[in-house]
Amino acid sequence: MILASWYPFLVPLCGVMLIGLLTGLLGTFAFLKKQTMLGDVVAHATLPGIVMAFMITQSVHSLVLMTGGLVTGLCAVLLITFLSRYTVLHTDTLFGIVLSVFFGIGLVLLTQVQKMPIASQAVLNKFLFGSAATLVYSDLYVLLLLTIVVSVIVAMFWRAFILVIFDTDYARTLGIPVTMLQIVLHVLTVTVIVTGLYAVGVVLMSSLLVAPAVTARQLTRSVTSMIWYAMSCSIVACALGMSVSIVFAHVPTGAAIVVVATVGAFGTLILCRELKGAV
Repeated sequence: MILASWYPFLVPLCGVMLIGLLTGLLGTFAFLKKQTMLGDVVAHATLPGIVMAFMITQSVHSLVLMTGGLVTGLCAVLLITFLSRYTVLHTDTLFGIVLSVFFGIGLVLLTQVQKMPIASQAVLNKFLFGSAATLVYSDLYVLLLLTIVVSVIVAMFWRAFILVIFDTDYARTLGIPVTMLQIVLHVLTVTVIVTGLYAVGVVLMSSLLVAPAVTARQLTRSVTSMIWYAMSCSIVACALGMSVSIVFAHVPTGAAIVVVATVGAFGTLILCRELKGAV
């Protein structure tokens, strides 16, 4: 009886845990590159793409809307890369500008869509705040396939990725295609962010990228161990957050996941500081 009552939640639970695995993996790379704001920028930059995809196709299929978000998310990353090379603006400044511009455009388009006499427009709000409980088997298959593809790519270029993150100049002297690998990392990060939007939402997605990496950083100094810790912490946060939203029906799943991940990060920071003080 207990298993039967929990069965409808198993698919969303597995879905958010796969998202947690992916965000823990790629969030660690973003953290090590000191580009934690990148997740926030990309998450907000997907909004105009999602809304435009809906306006053009009138479709509420998650794959169609995510494709639109993927396009504008990649455009935001490419714009930041271009401006950082050909202007004197600091990267943090570019992050703030691009985030504000893309999110502003998205809100303007969303306002226009809300004036359209289409009942299905309400689905767009799920990308703003997340709706993990509505994940279905087809979403789970997409997430599983994405997890396999991302894991294989990271395993193939593991050493090269580490070199590019920590010493770009040395990587170039070894003949490693730094620019190509940076683009691959950006594409993987954007894809994972866009995929997780439906569960966590635009507003909270960046927190799920950063918090597990912060937690893992306090537990180890090894890059390999850090990635495993980050993935584990992210998976646990997603599972606990989903469980909280199931027990307390009025608690949004995305918000619960982010709160659990953030509490874990702050708890680890405080605990490790206390341990260091005791030593």
